[in-house]
Amino acid sequence: MYVKPLDENDEILLQERRRKIKEYQDKGICFSCENFITGDIFTEDGLIIYEDDLIRCQFEKFPRAVGQTIIVSKQHYEDISEMQLDLGTHILRISNDIIKLHKKIIGAEKVYM
Repeated sequence: MYVKPLDENDEILLQERRRKIKEYQDKGICFSCENFITGDIFTEDGLIIYEDDLIRCQFEKFPRAVGQTIIVSKQHYEDISEMQLDLGTHILRISNDIIKLHKKIIGAEKVYM
């Protein structure tokens, strides 16, 4: 299921992440927004590949596919339909650059969003 088999420590870290996400969700707290405050859901661990005042892009620590990348808006939205069109355009521009890098550096043949 994952790109590499998870060792016992990784399994524990992944389970802890899932537990924290559920805990935030049960309290009605957006885990992505909370992560920008605490850094305890998607730990940086040198995995950030792009960041500006609007978004953060980082490799998933426990990828299900080589190069799996998380893109998170720094502005909270209950639903993606609330997002400003300018931000969506910005995300697509940055995604396009990341896709080109995935193809060039890791040899990705196809990239899915």
